Parts: sequence; structure tokens; C-alpha cells
Amino acid sequence: MKFSIFFVSLIISFFVAPESEEKDLIGKSPAVIGVSPDSLQKDHLIFLFSPTCPHCKRLTRGVKKEQSKNHNVTGITFAGHEAELQIFKDSLKVNFPILIVEKAPIYKYFKGTPRFIYVHEGIINDVTDSLKVF
Repeated sequence: MKFSIFFVSLIISFFVAPESEEKDLIGKSPAVIGVSPDSLQKDHLIFLFSPTCPHCKRLTRGVKKEQSKNHNVTGITFAGHEAELQIFKDSLKVNFPILIVEKAPIYKYFKGTPRFIYVHEGIINDVTDSLKVF
């Protein structure tokens, strides 16, 4: 019985990122997730996504809408999905810049996609799984 409880809790901890890990980013530079703050405008939306995620694809329309309002948007996806990324960009007519990063720096904070990282004056001020107007 003890082994079963341990095994289940181990599985859950592997697949679910505690909210505190994401919220630990608030007040920090985007450099902690591999994004140079020099490459971002003062106010910026970072869209962490997977090109194979159906939910990410649906939310991309909203991200494009925010960009069309002259909001600064950068997408981030993981290395190893380059072929899927091209299909994603072509099919959804994505016109915001997308950075391809290794999982390691980001994976310690995020276990899933999509995630929206709001940057104000070079500092992360919110992390959420839903798109909001900024």
C-alpha cells in the first residue's frame, strides 16, 4: 500500500508543475527562461506553446489579435518540433516572432503548454494559462 501511494505521488509530481514554480518567475527577468530581456519591448506577451497542442492552436488566434493591437508578442516553443512548427506557422498564418529553445531552462518552471508570460518594463509580472488583455 505504501509503495502504491508513493508511486502515484511520484507520477503526479512528475506531470504536474506546482503553481508555485510558475509564480516563482514573477519579479524576475525573462532571462531565467532563456529569453534575452534585450530582445523584448517594455511591455511584452510571451506565448509558450507546442505546435502540436490543439489548445495552443486555438489560442493562437487570440495571440494574433493582441499583436494586431500593436502589442508586442513573442512565441516560444521547444527544439525538436521544427517540422511541426512550420506547419503551425503556415496553417495559422502566424506573424509574430517565435524563439526555439531547449526544454531545460523552461521545463523547471512549466510542465505543459500553453502558458502566457506577461513582461512589464523588462520584468515578468504574471504567468497564466489563459490569455488576457494587457
